[in-house]
Amino acid sequence: MKLVNFFSRTGCRLVAFLLGLGLVTGVGLIHAAPVIIDVAPNQPVFADWNDAVDDDTGVLVEKLSGGGGRLTIELLDEPGFTLPTPDGFLLLDNTLFVKPELEAGGRRMRIRIDYQRFGGRAGLRDFGIRANTIRILRADRNDGRWIRAVNGIRATNADIRYLRARRADFTLGHHGFDEQKEFAWAVVDTQGAQYYALGGLANVPLPAAWLLFITGSGLLLMVSRKTARSGS
Repeated sequence: MKLVNFFSRTGCRLVAFLLGLGLVTGVGLIHAAPVIIDVAPNQPVFADWNDAVDDDTGVLVEKLSGGGGRLTIELLDEPGFTLPTPDGFLLLDNTLFVKPELEAGGRRMRIRIDYQRFGGRAGLRDFGIRANTIRILRADRNDGRWIRAVNGIRATNADIRYLRARRADFTLGHHGFDEQKEFAWAVVDTQGAQYYALGGLANVPLPAAWLLFITGSGLLLMVSRKTARSGS
């Protein structure tokens, strides 16, 4: 009986180990071959690497003016370089490589990167990230760092605004995340090859923690005032 229980426990542990290994391997080995697209004026272009849910993972490009050109999109396992992340951010693996070869003219691009590949909201929590802190980051190789994608916009009149869980639009500088379909998005202008990645703020205080902090601060202030009055 003891032998049967031993093999039963060992078998369960082995199955759990293999499932865990498969999950980690599946997330780590996501890779897409380069997608090369001929872009016509004002043509939206979308590359999707998630067969389970449409309109989630990839890039949507809108040409505002100018002629045609080519666009190369690739989802890389590794970016091939290491840059420090912004303070407080955790950078998830996989990097989106976008290389536009477009003729002169204004253009903007809406990037969408799916976080369902990392287990959705529950998976983000395992990384120590909350979905409402998700941002798309851009590699600024000149300064040697990752920055928020919208911070690298060249247009001086861009409306830089975080829209949280609102529906994605095409306004330059707007960025946020789609809570229902679980992807982050940002609208940027383009010039040359760009690298984008998904990141989120780590260890963000929960509302309960903020409430506890505010309550404690209020009580401390009341005690300080009573002490001051008693002394006078």
